[in-house]
Amino acid sequence: MMKFPAGFLDKVKKQTDIVALIGQGGVTLEARGNEYWGLSPFIQETTASFHVRPASQDFHCFATDKHGDAIDWVQFHHNCPFVDAVKYLAERANMEIPAPPAGQPVRDHAQQARRKAAQAAAQFCMSYFQDCLKQDRGQAARTYLKNSRGVQDPARFGLGFCPPGDALQHAASQAGHTIESLLDAGVMRLSERNKKHYPIFGGRLVLPIRDRRSRPVGFAGRVLDGEQSDIKYLNSPATLLFDKKSVLYGADTVRFNSRKGDLSSLILVEGYFDTITLQEAGFPAVASMGTAVTQDQLEAAWSMASTIITCLDGNQAGQIASERVLDGALPLLDGKRRMSFVTLPADLDPDAFYRQDHGVGFDQALKAAEPLSERILNTVRVAQRVEDRVSALDRARACLSALTDKDWRTSLAAALQEADLCHRASLSRLSDLNKGSLTSLARLRIRNRLQDTILLLVARLSPEDLRAALPKLPPLDPAYDTILAQIVADPTIKVAGKVDLVVPHPGLDAPSLLDQSRNREERNRPGKEAGKGRDRILEDLRRISEQLRDLG
Repeated sequence: MMKFPAGFLDKVKKQTDIVALIGQGGVTLEARGNEYWGLSPFIQETTASFHVRPASQDFHCFATDKHGDAIDWVQFHHNCPFVDAVKYLAERANMEIPAPPAGQPVRDHAQQARRKAAQAAAQFCMSYFQDCLKQDRGQAARTYLKNSRGVQDPARFGLGFCPPGDALQHAASQAGHTIESLLDAGVMRLSERNKKHYPIFGGRLVLPIRDRRSRPVGFAGRVLDGEQSDIKYLNSPATLLFDKKSVLYGADTVRFNSRKGDLSSLILVEGYFDTITLQEAGFPAVASMGTAVTQDQLEAAWSMASTIITCLDGNQAGQIASERVLDGALPLLDGKRRMSFVTLPADLDPDAFYRQDHGVGFDQALKAAEPLSERILNTVRVAQRVEDRVSALDRARACLSALTDKDWRTSLAAALQEADLCHRASLSRLSDLNKGSLTSLARLRIRNRLQDTILLLVARLSPEDLRAALPKLPPLDPAYDTILAQIVADPTIKVAGKVDLVVPHPGLDAPSLLDQSRNREERNRPGKEAGKGRDRILEDLRRISEQLRDLG
């Protein structure tokens, strides 16, 4: 972590009016003598318990016992680390950030100056777009926000309008911003056709994308109703300021707009207006700005709250993206991090789903959110056909393998075992693979081959041929003997050559035979002579059984 010179932090705090700082954060403060009181920004309350003392430059919330100085307030309000909070206050007070001490990396001064110019240009553009929205030329955008989106307070989210043509460049130039800084701010682009610069968001509603310190780092432009465009949304390109993969839209306003104030969970959605609608309704929503949720975004979300509630669109693309979110989350899980999933009705996004009944259904969906572990378990539970069960078990094994936290790995394996969803020995070995036991790995692979081969035997032979083959089987686990005997005793479980019955056995059932099937194509290949297939399968069983005995 960056270390600041002695005395610098005191100077930053002295240059900060804590009353003004907290007031700008949305807290209404009332003077009582030399002190100020207001409603807690951390919880909902009706009696003021939030206390600010200008003389000592500190605050104290008696409702939550949160307290501190200006730096602590910025950390609470913007969900940012200590160093970022200090830099925010220093920049706010027009103080130079001191160079790092010897031994710490020194930033390129030219690059730093270029970045500072881009930040200034982005700040100007955000204000300019907001002003344009309020003017006559922003009438269509205001109508769209009110009638099509139901946005109550556009200013809260910094919404604006970018006029077409060269108006933006002309206004920015008059304010002292160069075309290079506008390019770096992600609002202008060079045409490859005529080599002229043009505004990326001309004629569009503009949504600023801000970091947790409320600084614009990029922009998004939404086409208005009635305008012809094949592209509904445009985003700023990757710039010095903007890396879409690491930013969450709405992260700067989520705490202030949340009903609870003090975040314990975040709702992760796809879109800008999903976020705006939910935040205006008091839900702690942030957006990944598309279906491609990155691990950097998950890390950013978990840095603000311990639980992520994934609530992507209800269409097929959204549900596929939810599975990718689960995959990305598995290596990042630890004892403090949680994730759950909300499944929306098909073809509805969170914005539309909330507005169709003023949030009644959305509230119910949130309460029914499926924890990550249950999502994995339920994938296996609901699988009925052999092929579906094979895929589900493969999925469960892949999830176990992706987990890096030992407690998570052990607990999920135990949950699968307790539900009798997979073969116990296979799962216990799989959950222990991180111990590096080659013997366990070899035994796991051989036992999976044994399960595959028994499945092949069951799928390939008729009950009569299977009954004739039983005496020729090598010594197996008694559980297999029980299942095979039940299969022979009840021919109705053979449907189109597939095992469709879940056999009620305390430790193993027919779908567990599919624990790891690597022979799906072979198993479904028709036209082989049954007797010849039986002899080869029996020989495979004898060989596999001997290999297991050799391993002990």
